Amino acid sequence: YNLIPYIASNLSFLGGRYVGYIDASKDADETVSKLSSLMNVVLAIYIVCVAPKNDKKENYKICYILGIILANCIGSMNALFLRIATNLSFFSIIYFESLWNSIKPIRQRYMFRAVIVLYCLIVFSNAIIKNFGLVVPYINRIIN
Repeated sequence: YNLIPYIASNLSFLGGRYVGYIDASKDADETVSKLSSLMNVVLAIYIVCVAPKNDKKENYKICYILGIILANCIGSMNALFLRIATNLSFFSIIYFESLWNSIKPIRQRYMFRAVIVLYCLIVFSNAIIKNFGLVVPYINRIIN
């Protein structure tokens, strides 16, 4: 972790955003939240419970669950490791899309849709509010 400032200064040709990202990764507390981790774990457990047993997209489910496990295990060490786990969690988009209409009981399907929409709203609003020290590629004009 002590070498991260030296690496950031040597990568200045990439641009300020990348250097800022590497500098922000020194403190994992900027990106890792216990409440967010708990929310991700609860959602993963819910997804495993409501997913059909004979799922055609089992590989995406495995990548999603592995991403959650890696985010909680090694993501708390450094934010760079959290980004690796986040890349695996991107497969959740494909998996959630496949579950959107494949959950058979209608009541459970509507409950799943409401949970996913609420989860996405929370994650998006959290990213907008935190803004991660201006590291993410958008700017929150309301707070600034």
